[in-house]
Amino acid sequence: AVKIIKYLRIPTLILSVYSFGYRQGVIDYSRDPSLMEEEMLSSVLADVGCHDRSKVRIMRSGDWKKKIATSNEDALLCRVAIVGEKIIKMGKKFVDEELNKTINEKVAQLPAGEVLDEEDTLEKLYKDEDVEQWALAQQRLAGKWSFILIDSPVPNAFVSEILPQRIFITTSMIDYFIENDDEMGLVLGHELSHLILGHTTERNTFETSMITLEVLLLSIDPTEGMLSLGFMSLLATIRKVLVASQSRHNEQAADELGIKLAAMACFDTKAASNVFSKMHMADTESGGTAVSQKAGKSLMSFVDTHPPSEERYAHLLRASEVENTKKYEDTTCASIKKKFMDLLKAQRPNDDQGARSLE
Repeated sequence: AVKIIKYLRIPTLILSVYSFGYRQGVIDYSRDPSLMEEEMLSSVLADVGCHDRSKVRIMRSGDWKKKIATSNEDALLCRVAIVGEKIIKMGKKFVDEELNKTINEKVAQLPAGEVLDEEDTLEKLYKDEDVEQWALAQQRLAGKWSFILIDSPVPNAFVSEILPQRIFITTSMIDYFIENDDEMGLVLGHELSHLILGHTTERNTFETSMITLEVLLLSIDPTEGMLSLGFMSLLATIRKVLVASQSRHNEQAADELGIKLAAMACFDTKAASNVFSKMHMADTESGGTAVSQKAGKSLMSFVDTHPPSEERYAHLLRASEVENTKKYEDTTCASIKKKFMDLLKAQRPNDDQGARSLE
């Protein structure tokens, strides 16, 4: 019984430490938000090999309209902001629609005889797992966004939950892989999809659970350490396999939503899919090894977390047959010509009636 209590205390202790660290982070942030954001930004920039703030350009949403590009970097940042705004707009639209649809479905499932006032109904709905998922996604997307262009030899593009309302992309990501706005739209749509689907939170929860399990299993080693080395190797392998499996699932989900957002934003999704083909070719040609010795990091750092297999590229091509501008030509991709023709059609019955009255 004593041993059981001892073993049960271990995961509790780990989760308590994790919770304490989280609470401490919240306290530190509340004391000086600007300082905490600066520290987190420095950490994020260091991950892509940038330690010089002069190599970082930031543009707030909408600022490109009044920005006069005085350099190639400024023009590139404006391009990122324009494409990014379109993707974010469609992301917000998609999440709002999914949240409303989910709420309506849950309301329809309420027992016929159950009478709840509006406040009780909302409280019950927002405790629902599906509703909570889209409500949290809505919170993550809310607010005015910034677009951050990093002059770095490490190709990468990402959205971070710890620094919300920011899209990061490096110059080398664009130089090596992104030739046009269609490809940029798909890449940014993919990254925003990770945020919408809560993959960072999911990964952190999963890794914490795995670490807790590892410590628990090591603590019940009957040989008092003799088997620990073997256990550690085995558990590390198991964790690697499970994390890889989860990562593949998350990447596929982000691909599916990302290409949908790109299509809703009226980008050519078939042409855009070529960006993953180029990443696959670069990875094949480099053998997945470091290509850029200057950077001291692999050219394929983006590919390390976004494995661009031929199968994945083929999947995107198939998806582009469904998710394309034609699908949304009556909604988000309605052309000015179509809107004008629809306006004329709406006026024709009145014109015909007027013609008959003249007769």
